[in-house]
Amino acid sequence: MAKLEKNRPLLRVFAKREDGAATIEALLWIPLMLFFFSLLADAAMIFTSQAQVLRIVQDGNRKFAIGFYETTNEVEDYVEATIANLTPNATAVTETSVGAIVRTTVTMPASDVIISGLMDSFLDLDVTVTSFHLMEDQS
Repeated sequence: MAKLEKNRPLLRVFAKREDGAATIEALLWIPLMLFFFSLLADAAMIFTSQAQVLRIVQDGNRKFAIGFYETTNEVEDYVEATIANLTPNATAVTETSVGAIVRTTVTMPASDVIISGLMDSFLDLDVTVTSFHLMEDQS
């Protein structure tokens, strides 16, 4: 008990100090900042994956346009096999039009590419990538 009485002035000084105010504010802001950083990382992963899938779809369309692939099913198989490591649940649909244009559309769930999964709305999001390519003259 005597020790507590002896330390009472020290406790008063400690209670009145404001040196730790920045630490308390940081502790309050850090969870919010981490949430926004993870949200930013998820959005960046979605956009990066979309760009990678677009490049692969354009390659498949180009190969079909020059005659490397003979059917649209071959293009779909190529695209799905190439993006399987990135997004295993993606689907590709390739079709040709009367104007000699090949169009491939890939639909991939965003849940395949996001990192944190903190936003439930991102988990239900489907990302669609579409590319058109003019067919080469085969005559």
